[in-house]
Amino acid sequence: MMAEESRIFHEILERCYQHGWKVINIHDAIIVLDVEANNFDYHELITIMEDVYKSNALYPSISVEVK
Repeated sequence: MMAEESRIFHEILERCYQHGWKVINIHDAIIVLDVEANNFDYHELITIMEDVYKSNALYPSISVEVK
């Protein structure tokens, strides 16, 4: 199960990197770095996460915290 979760997060990160976002993951979270270079849209991140999970027949709850 951990290998599957790792593969899913790797795919999410790859798609974020394609947008040019500076992101990292910690456990089961995607952290968007607060840097000027990030032209970040959290709606797009949610869409990416939903698409990746959906392609793996998974439908988790997704939440966003802005700090």
